[in-house]
Parts: sequence; structure tokens; C-alpha cells
Amino acid sequence: MNNKKAFFITILICFVYAVSDEIHQFFVPGRACRILDVLIDTLGSSFFILVCFLYSKIKIKSE
Repeated sequence: MNNKKAFFITILICFVYAVSDEIHQFFVPGRACRILDVLIDTLGSSFFILVCFLYSKIKIKSE
């Protein structure tokens, strides 16, 4: 599997998890189900995945 495909699959998994978390929160008293939270979770995980990818590229070049 190439890096680009792995990157998008990982983001998709994070997105699905964020959606499932918001659906769960819908049924918890005192919690809210917000689309904005799904976006924030997905962007945060995407940023972290990008940082990990860049770190691995730098580490490989330094070896």
C-alpha cells in the first residue's frame, strides 16, 4: 500500500470514529451531537497523521 492511500484510509477511519462518537453523545444526557465536533476531530487527527508522516520522511532521510 502506498503512503497516499494509507493516509486517506487512516483519515477515513478517524472520520468514522468521530461520527460514531457524536452519535453516542446524542444519547448521553447533557452532551450534544455537533457536526462541528466531527470536523474538529477529523482535522486534528489529519494534522497528527501529517506530522507523523513528515517525521518518518525526515527520519528515513537522516539514516
